[in-house]
Amino acid sequence: MHRFCPALGHVRASAGTGSCGIATLGEPDGLSALGEQRAHLRGGRSMRILVVSDTHGDPRGLVAVLSKLGRSVQMLVHLGDGVSDVEAAARYGSPMPPSYVVRGNVDTDWSTPSIRQLWAFDRKILAAHGHMYLKGDSFQPFIKAARREGAQAFFFGHTHIPFWAVMNGILLLNPGSLTRPRGNFGPSFAIVEAPPAGMGPFDVKMYQLIGSASRPRFSVIRP
Repeated sequence: MHRFCPALGHVRASAGTGSCGIATLGEPDGLSALGEQRAHLRGGRSMRILVVSDTHGDPRGLVAVLSKLGRSVQMLVHLGDGVSDVEAAARYGSPMPPSYVVRGNVDTDWSTPSIRQLWAFDRKILAAHGHMYLKGDSFQPFIKAARREGAQAFFFGHTHIPFWAVMNGILLLNPGSLTRPRGNFGPSFAIVEAPPAGMGPFDVKMYQLIGSASRPRFSVIRP
């Protein structure tokens, strides 16, 4: 069997769950330090993180974004519902940064973790699809989880609507959907620049994908 190894960015033979070296974390109340995935840069420049979600089996938007940005980011995070599209983008020959995925509510590979702890320098980021945390209009479950784990940010998807805000010192970010957008914007994604701690806050920019798949263009959005 061939299994995509998200943290390695390629396809290789695997004997079973876990052979890609990716630890599985528990559900929202059962995070484990064993699930941490650290990604560090040398020097003092910011780490650029491409954040996408909810591609739902259509990798074309992801391929288009990676064709322009894949070589200029240091991490790709897919927040669920279509995580196999990361593997598909790699097969298309897209430039692939180190990539991390979490299982969404329609993803069927139960070996994919439902939540991850990611590291940008010494900043901890939680990443989950979000459906188990969304409680009406309240963001408190995200904030409580981030505080419990000592994280400075929580990335999530599920709603297909781009959003970001800093609440109680925690960056909450939803990149929207690259294929099935809802609300007032088109297919969307986010770029997060994370400097080392003490060198400034996270910098968030959100974009919608416009133009054709062969000639993609991006426009800044302000949800």
